[in-house]
Amino acid sequence: MAKKIETVAKADVPEIVVKPPTISFNIGVPPTLTPEYIYICGNIEELGAWEPTRAIRVKRSKRGTYGRTLRFPLGTEFEYKILSDTRWGAVEKGRYTEEIVNRKAVVAEEKNRLIIQVMDFRNE
Repeated sequence: MAKKIETVAKADVPEIVVKPPTISFNIGVPPTLTPEYIYICGNIEELGAWEPTRAIRVKRSKRGTYGRTLRFPLGTEFEYKILSDTRWGAVEKGRYTEEIVNRKAVVAEEKNRLIIQVMDFRNE
């Protein structure tokens, strides 16, 4: 006696969607510096590949902070800076307007959170 083989229609099989991990940028700026938008520019394509005109725009919330959640593959390492405009003349600075090193991050978990405090921006 032959076994009966049952065919399952594709619509009956649930589709599994795997989403890449997230990284949330939570950015604070001094109360005297409150642009409507700030920008995240970095060394990877998803952050504009160091081209400020391609940087990720982040809108100011009603609380005066800036936040944006992005998706990257697990293990992604990147460097970035915060800008107040889409040009290097608006890059973040240290407390005494000194140059600062690039910020660095690694997507190490499914949900990642970066808490960033900007001290000042260059204004050229």
